[in-house]
Amino acid sequence: MDQISSFRYAKGPVKVSVQKVIEYPLHWDDCIEIVMVLEGSILLERDFDFFYFFIPQIMKENDIFAVSINETHRIHSSYDNVVLIIQIDGDFIRQNFADVTILEFASLLTPKNDLEKEKIEYLKQLTMYLASLVTDPQKEQRTEIEKTAKVLLYTLIYNFNMINRALDSCKSDIKYQRFLRSNKYLIENIHRKKLLQEIAEREHLNPASISHEIKRYFVYSFQEHINDYRIRKALKMLLSTDKNICDIAYECGFSAPRYFHKSFNQRFSQSPVDFRKKHQKDYQNINYLICYEEVENADNYIKSNHNKLTGKDIEWLKIDANSHGPSFTLNGENHLNILKSKDLLNPQTQNYLRTIQKEFAFQNIKLYDLFNDEIQMANSDFSGYNWNNVNSILRFIIQLGYKPIISLRPTPLNIETYKKLISQYLRRNERKLGNKIIKNLAFEIDRNCDSANELIKIISEYTKNIFDNENIDSIYPPNSLSKTIYMATYLIKEALQNHNIDFLQIIDHSIDEDSNNKFSGLFTENGLLKPSFHACSLLALLGNELIEKGDYYIVTKKEDSLQILLYNHLELSNDINEDDFYNNYLDNKDNVKKINIFIKNINQIYKVIRYELNNENGSVYYHLRQMRNYNFLNNYDIKLLNNKISTPKVKIDYIEGDTTFNINLQPYSTELITLDLIKS
Repeated sequence: MDQISSFRYAKGPVKVSVQKVIEYPLHWDDCIEIVMVLEGSILLERDFDFFYFFIPQIMKENDIFAVSINETHRIHSSYDNVVLIIQIDGDFIRQNFADVTILEFASLLTPKNDLEKEKIEYLKQLTMYLASLVTDPQKEQRTEIEKTAKVLLYTLIYNFNMINRALDSCKSDIKYQRFLRSNKYLIENIHRKKLLQEIAEREHLNPASISHEIKRYFVYSFQEHINDYRIRKALKMLLSTDKNICDIAYECGFSAPRYFHKSFNQRFSQSPVDFRKKHQKDYQNINYLICYEEVENADNYIKSNHNKLTGKDIEWLKIDANSHGPSFTLNGENHLNILKSKDLLNPQTQNYLRTIQKEFAFQNIKLYDLFNDEIQMANSDFSGYNWNNVNSILRFIIQLGYKPIISLRPTPLNIETYKKLISQYLRRNERKLGNKIIKNLAFEIDRNCDSANELIKIISEYTKNIFDNENIDSIYPPNSLSKTIYMATYLIKEALQNHNIDFLQIIDHSIDEDSNNKFSGLFTENGLLKPSFHACSLLALLGNELIEKGDYYIVTKKEDSLQILLYNHLELSNDINEDDFYNNYLDNKDNVKKINIFIKNINQIYKVIRYELNNENGSVYYHLRQMRNYNFLNNYDIKLLNNKISTPKVKIDYIEGDTTFNINLQPYSTELITLDLIKS
């Protein structure tokens, strides 16, 4: 039964209060209590830790902590403060979660790593959101309140339960479940004298094995573990009853009062009698001794703090790891362009294409200028044509697994010469390349060409793969920004919206100076990887099953793996130049996208890999701009930039149990999160 009656707001299973706290004496409640310091500081004392019973912890502004069901604690302060207190009813918790009798929450002040820090931030945002729902005077919102309370409890229980943290290194689910059963039996039978033997018999193990496991995962011995729970029970009895010390000792399972005195003295540096004299009266009169001031207009106060903590437009993404969806592929019409086919005679360009082939799933290569004097088609005496270079290019592309598309637009030669050239090539090379290869060649025709129909007639004798792209609406990025990180999010947005991204090429080239795709290469001319390359790398990691897609994200699945791709793209007009982009758009804090991701039904161990692609991590042009002069780059410098300096930031972690990610996505940034099941 709750001891405290200081809550102004209550809806469904949740109570909320915003207060200036002075004193809450030692007490415990049948609820989970979440306390967040909004201003100033307070002191918290709690019995949750074996080594630090009731040692005050200083909680400062923006700190948060959670108190488990029936955990003895005290809150007090002699300083100005504003504190948000939320209580979630114990019956509601027991209806929705199993084994809540053994909940003990870890401190939320010292996250172990970046992932846990994000989970704490997510917990704060959930807390503020739940408080805003309960204090909203206009709406009842009971369904949303219960739903949010469940998500908050889920986040707490599966990420910050001390039992889970202690057993992090235990990879055996059998051992994990055995400990939960044993601990529950221990708590429910704390008064019994031979608990170790009884638990060992129940688990069909010898007592030494049980004791060894406790020592291994929890540092202290089985006997210390039992005494810890016995002291907690005794403490409550000292405060809430008038039973004599001997009766309390025996009822809590101590074999003799002297052992109870010894254990109690070790924890509190005082005897049970002195502890009772000091605290019992305060507990019995707690509703008279609680000292606080209710903050006026708490709903407005919570709303403003909620906005300050989360931003006005926080996005909530909830994913079920067990979900399934329809099959998913990126737009099949996408292809890679080779604007100067002669480049593929260069071993370096061939290496670029091999690199692309390893990373991405492009199916087609569109070749421009294949039938061109630069390919050295004419014999030295101009008596005929030498097709060796053309065939070398086509064989190389086919060997890599691509389908070549030969673009015949614009026509570079006299149209009559061009018709004769195409006809001769197809007729004479059908045997050299093979009938099957010639039949599978595809040709793109310029419909504006006067002799388009005649060209189609010639080609159709050998292959039916003839098309034009006059109806394809290709949207090109601004040329002035194609070298920048803008290109990465632009490319991802277009691909996920099923638009054609048929402007990409291997290296920066243009058909003419006014061409829209002048800087649309995946490599610069000297071999530096561009943001578009890294964007395609992330797209290639997506799964083949679509779980969910929105304006700024996509969630896919492949067998037991999950992929979450997030991007923050803002459209800019063609007249924006590089300096405008870097000075006025890239670091605009108003355009930061805040995203909270909650993933449930993570029932096994998963490896989490996070790829962050942004201006500093993946934009080579950003790093070139930092240099005084980058005209002297050598091969070593290029390798260093491509492999060490200008690459997406990658982080690896392992998770078990439902998890959360709290993400601040800067403008023109992308993040891919992959979760891969560990099968052994």
